[in-house]
This record gives sequence, C-alpha cells and structure tokens, in this order.
Amino acid sequence: MVTPGRHIGRRVRARGHRGGRGAGLGAPARAAIPIAPLHLLLFPQHVVTTSTAATRALAKLASLAEALSFAFAHDATVEARALLEGAGVKVLTLRSFGWTDAAYRELHGNTGV
Repeated sequence: MVTPGRHIGRRVRARGHRGGRGAGLGAPARAAIPIAPLHLLLFPQHVVTTSTAATRALAKLASLAEALSFAFAHDATVEARALLEGAGVKVLTLRSFGWTDAAYRELHGNTGV
C-alpha cells in the first residue's frame, strides 16, 4: 500500500528498457551531405522564352560544365529549348506549345523574353 507523501522528495531513477541499453529509438547520427553547385535560370511567368533570352541567360553563366543547371519557364520556343539543352541545362516548362522564334515573333512582335 502506498501512503501519500511517502515518496515526496525521494529521487526516482528512470528505468531503462532492456537492461539500460535503450529502446533503439534514438535518432541516427547526422551525416554530412555534400551540396553540389547548382545553376537556376528563372524566366518570367506567362511569357514565352525565346532563343534571344536563352542566349542572354547562357552568356551570364560562367561555367555550366561544373554545375547541375535547370531552367524554369512558362513556355519556351523550340530554338530556346535546343540552345539550353545543348548547353547541358535541364529545361522545365509549364507548357509546351511548340512555338518557333519566327512564329512567336510574327504573332506577338518582340514581346517574348
């Protein structure tokens, strides 16, 4: 029978699971994850990226060979996509209408990026 106040002020040692070896639920040791250089080319939203914009963006990057490179665009012309992919850039677009530089320029003028 336990009487009230009997254990007040008494130190209680925590019971270890399986003889004090722990339950094996501890977090694993942190491992160092090497972070490789990365280039991101971000083109404006809701605009078709033309080869002119792709050429300007590629000229600003010093060395694509050393880093993994991605280009994010709303849409890109066939020529812009070929330029970027030829330089080793992985192109990600929300749409792929299949514009060419000439067709886009003819329809929209020089509003493409």
